[in-house]
Amino acid sequence: MNEDRDERPAGAEPRPSVQRTANVPTLKPWILPTGNAFIKDPAKRHQRPAGNPGGDVPYVREDFDDRSWRHVDLPHDWGIEGPFLETGPHGGMGRLPSWGVGWYRKTLHIAPGGAGRSIFLDVDGAMSYATVWLNGQIAGGWPYGYSSWRVDLTPYIRHGGANLLAIRVDNPPGSSRWYPGGGIYRNVWLTRTHALHVSRWGTFVRTRNVSSSSATIDLDVTIDNDSPRSETVDVATDIYAVDAGGASAGDAVASIAPVEVTIAARSNATLAGSVTMADPRLWGPPPNQRPNRYVAVTTVLHRGRTVDRYETRFGIRDLRIDPDRGIFVNGRAGRHQRRQSAPRPWRARRGIQHARGRAAARDPA
Repeated sequence: MNEDRDERPAGAEPRPSVQRTANVPTLKPWILPTGNAFIKDPAKRHQRPAGNPGGDVPYVREDFDDRSWRHVDLPHDWGIEGPFLETGPHGGMGRLPSWGVGWYRKTLHIAPGGAGRSIFLDVDGAMSYATVWLNGQIAGGWPYGYSSWRVDLTPYIRHGGANLLAIRVDNPPGSSRWYPGGGIYRNVWLTRTHALHVSRWGTFVRTRNVSSSSATIDLDVTIDNDSPRSETVDVATDIYAVDAGGASAGDAVASIAPVEVTIAARSNATLAGSVTMADPRLWGPPPNQRPNRYVAVTTVLHRGRTVDRYETRFGIRDLRIDPDRGIFVNGRAGRHQRRQSAPRPWRARRGIQHARGRAAARDPA
């Protein structure tokens, strides 16, 4: 890739692309399966090919001596360490050397007795073209530097011993007209679950028919079955009020009836449930209203035993858009910044709030 100049205006048209032919094997076929969760049609999902590219690179091997490497804490961005570049067309990138290739290694000690559980590496951001090896085996990766991603480490984990994790990132020059960062610039998590568990971002909350006297809460829950056989689980959700400090307080204020579902091996299923809550504490913007919140606690039971617990925080509010008077939150006029550009039509739906859930507990890698 040729180095580009960044002194053009931000709104300038991009230069024509140039077709290039690679004369070396690429990792793309091994990386694409990482995104299968975003492909709805199973027939279109990617299959990992045979082979182990990169397995002979010294940095991914357990016997490589890395004592001369720097010890860093994540998040880590090598670009902000400088030095500032005094010459060259790098003004838009803050004149910081963010491009280049970097390697990270860490030994993970996995407790014994975890067979049958799933272990994932969750990366909140790595710039960019990241590739992951565990114990010398390529596990997956993610090309895009601005989004989080997950790699399933389960097939390569050794329970009851040390596991060598190696991550390579490659930030090409000329790939950005702003400062993109370099390296693993966000948190990294090791997530351990039962084979039957709520999917990553596996809950979706919507509220409707919102008023000060009642509100209907709709919840979708997606359950993964990572085991090699079909399994039946019971899924129940209790809703609690959240106090100003972010902790759930008191007894459940509403509950969604338990549902039993059978999930095919290495598949998932989505369940839908609803409940109407009386006298909800509405979410509203200060200073005239309070941003009250709730937490939906979803429990997955297998043969009468709790195998997963997942929390989804959300608020209940009513939004109304008036073309002449602006936005109303819970019937009160809200404060908002007026756009200076030409107005565009609004699209809104009354009484709807969306929230995505995240895992209730995760272990830092």
